Amino acid sequence: MFNAIASSVGSWRGIAILIVAWIVIAGIIQSVSPSIEEVSTNDQTEFLPNETEALQAIELEGEKFPAFEGLPAILIYRNPAGITDKDVAKVAEIDALIRADETHENVALVISDFGQSEFDGGAVQPSQPTEPEISPDGTAITITVVISGSPADDEFGETVEWLRELDDDVGVELPSTFEVTGPAGILADAIVVFQSFDFRVSAITIVLVLVILLAIYRSPLLALLPVVTVGVALTVAQSIAALLADNFELALNGQVTAIMAVLMFGAGTDFTLFIVSRYREELPVRESKFEAIAATMRAVGPSIASSAGTTVVAMMALALALSGSLKTMGPMLAMAVAVMLVCALTLIPAVLVAMGRVAFWPIKRVEPNDKESGIWNRVGRLVAKRPGTLLTITFVAMVALSAGLFEFTPRFSFVDGFPDSAESKTGFETLKSAYPPGELAPTTVYVSKEGVSVLDHLQAIEDLSAALMADPIVNSVTSITRPLGEPLPVDIAEVQPLVSMIPDDPSEIGALMAMLSAEQAQLAGSFLGGQRLVSTDRTTTKLEVVLNEDPYDIEAMDAVPRLRETVRDAVGASSLSGATAVVGGESATNYDSRTATIRDFQVIAPIVIAAIWVILAILLGSLVAHTYLVISVVLSFAAALGISIVIFENVFGHDGMAFDSIPFIFVFLIALGADYNIYIMSRVREETRTRGLAEGTRYAITRTGGVITSAGIILAGTFSVLTTFPLLDLFQLGFTVMLGILIDTFVVRAIMVPAIVMKLGEINWWPSKTPRAHSLAMERSSSSVKNSS
Repeated sequence: MFNAIASSVGSWRGIAILIVAWIVIAGIIQSVSPSIEEVSTNDQTEFLPNETEALQAIELEGEKFPAFEGLPAILIYRNPAGITDKDVAKVAEIDALIRADETHENVALVISDFGQSEFDGGAVQPSQPTEPEISPDGTAITITVVISGSPADDEFGETVEWLRELDDDVGVELPSTFEVTGPAGILADAIVVFQSFDFRVSAITIVLVLVILLAIYRSPLLALLPVVTVGVALTVAQSIAALLADNFELALNGQVTAIMAVLMFGAGTDFTLFIVSRYREELPVRESKFEAIAATMRAVGPSIASSAGTTVVAMMALALALSGSLKTMGPMLAMAVAVMLVCALTLIPAVLVAMGRVAFWPIKRVEPNDKESGIWNRVGRLVAKRPGTLLTITFVAMVALSAGLFEFTPRFSFVDGFPDSAESKTGFETLKSAYPPGELAPTTVYVSKEGVSVLDHLQAIEDLSAALMADPIVNSVTSITRPLGEPLPVDIAEVQPLVSMIPDDPSEIGALMAMLSAEQAQLAGSFLGGQRLVSTDRTTTKLEVVLNEDPYDIEAMDAVPRLRETVRDAVGASSLSGATAVVGGESATNYDSRTATIRDFQVIAPIVIAAIWVILAILLGSLVAHTYLVISVVLSFAAALGISIVIFENVFGHDGMAFDSIPFIFVFLIALGADYNIYIMSRVREETRTRGLAEGTRYAITRTGGVITSAGIILAGTFSVLTTFPLLDLFQLGFTVMLGILIDTFVVRAIMVPAIVMKLGEINWWPSKTPRAHSLAMERSSSSVKNSS
């Protein structure tokens, strides 16, 4: 195959065909694909683990409670000195402005103690206002506004922004504050961050690549080579991603496309470096540039293909994940690397040869570089002289860095990753300080049975409410039988006949109330306050469970399986036996995500390691070398993650590390770390054929040290771009991968692996024989003689 690739770039005709083919194919794919923005989604349910109870709860909410279809924005007014009558008047004025507004049609529902309104075609039906409920510490009042539509729509963000400006309209004055948080506020802030994310990543990455390549080559045209060619490949990959998302209902968001850009620019620039570096070696000793590029592709083509292959296989393994984010990102990134590989084997060498010697301008002539001096020559000699000592030092250092893993504190709250200035985060903190921790995101229980009215089974609902309240982690339960969070003042048996009298048509409720006694009317009024907890077809009810713990803390997540068992037992023992009973909410979602992430890591990690082990075995023809290479990249991952955890928690002051990021970091570092081992071992094997093991290893370090180090710096630099964004999850992902690549570049690839090669000697290649003279080396020697004569 690589002889065919070498032949395709070995003539003007082949080069012209390749360049034209890329232009035509890129144009066709881009013309038939939708834009990446059209198929991107910010619906978080698309990225949740499949077939989990939390996802069932979300689907049941959307199906049975259409009035709540949308995302709630929580408006919190707080006076740290205590709520006064003046504050209540301010909140009432804000509430009235929202209800009276006719501009923002996506306001679907307003819930507050000033009345409950459902917005339907502009008509507003307010419920009877009551005294506003003030937070337990006496400092805050909240209003909930449900906003319909997609968070990605401009109207959604405009409505959130309008709500945030209401404090100016009513003149809220310090020390009082008014903030908008909740799911709607959080997503609105996230979308603002991601709106320019893809462009910003690409722009910063391009500038970074140009600066580094100019420093390496001092040639502006060579620096532009990967920018142009990778840019074409990225356009093709993004168009294919849009087609896949559009036709196969794959979820795609700004984070996926941004990481795709980072990975492609990093890998593509590395591929370019290896091609250009070898081309510069071959050019002075070949009769023509066509012979030079053909020899280059025969030499580095297998390494580039193997390198890309390890990354593609590792990314495709993510398709086996339960987590929606892993399942989506893996195949998309695998496709992107595959496109980049095709580009590296065809377009990059074709453009390089087409540029001719002007590519190296202002350097007039590329001279043979057989000088063995500089830092990498000294490193090579040191490794050859003291392999055992260096192996011991590097191994101990890596194990020491890995010790930081024992300090790992998982973080599950997406909001904690927001910048401190984000209003959704500051409002979130205000809620935490004024209300019980569980009020931030109540756990929700759904009980549904088709063909049955849950209103005929109030005792079953009350028994379930009581069973949940018996758990020490539960602070309160709001249900149809406990509309204010407390049991009704009478026995449920007395309420049941009254409930059966409630008409389906809300307009008839007034007539019913007029027929009841004062005591019955008061009881009916209390009960009607919980009608929002019953679906319109009366087959489903929900219970809102407020926990005593922060819903994003581990204690809350650990309580989820216990609460689910309580729900199943209580429903199974009641008159609603056989009903669907699920537990959802933020704590349940995080619990299911954590469970899926642990399972995914346990399944995917061995598959990735085994796949890379097989690829390296095929490439090197050895059962020894590829085994310690795999061990070295796993150790590199552990060291990078360990030291990153220490830095995050003790230097940057982070509360923990995003738990969901670990599988991504593992796959990136294992796959990309294996890449550099492939490059160095391929060159060691090649040079050993003519120089022997010790001298061949030293020479391989000398010849590849500069280019592999440059490649590592560029790849680390591209991932460091993620640290420039104000989302903590991306910062930690980018920082850890960057650090891991640098460790792999300067420690594992430069010292540890060559030291192992030197210590093992001929055992490296077992069961193959020690490499002997190779035709490529003889060919280069022959061409050099011809050229010199």
